[in-house]
Amino acid sequence: MEPAKSQPVADIAGQVGEHDTGSWRFIRHYVDQARLYGDDTGVEAIGIDGTSRKGHRYITVVADPAERNVIRVVPGKDANTVKRFALDFMDHNGDPNRVAPVTCDMSRGSPRHPRTPAQRRRGFGAHRA
Repeated sequence: MEPAKSQPVADIAGQVGEHDTGSWRFIRHYVDQARLYGDDTGVEAIGIDGTSRKGHRYITVVADPAERNVIRVVPGKDANTVKRFALDFMDHNGDPNRVAPVTCDMSRGSPRHPRTPAQRRRGFGAHRA
């Protein structure tokens, strides 16, 4: 798992004599297991940015700038992207009332994100089932 933090999966697969689909299955398994036990209790600031290479799928990266940690990588950049993150954040003990600031470095066509504590309470809480 350690090489996957800094190397392309295809390169790792070649080094161990495995096909990259097998390596991806291995990585997904352990990421899914780790996500079951994820805990966002201490997150107090969030940074949001999106990225894509030409012709590839768009992803939104949500990070904790204080801890210099990626919290989630969410597929897409539509209006539901931040909503999906918010629900997952709360499902993992994250408290939107403790998050200040939320910074976003994305284009105007990107998801709307709650900037103030009141907007976060409305925006995060309004989407709970």
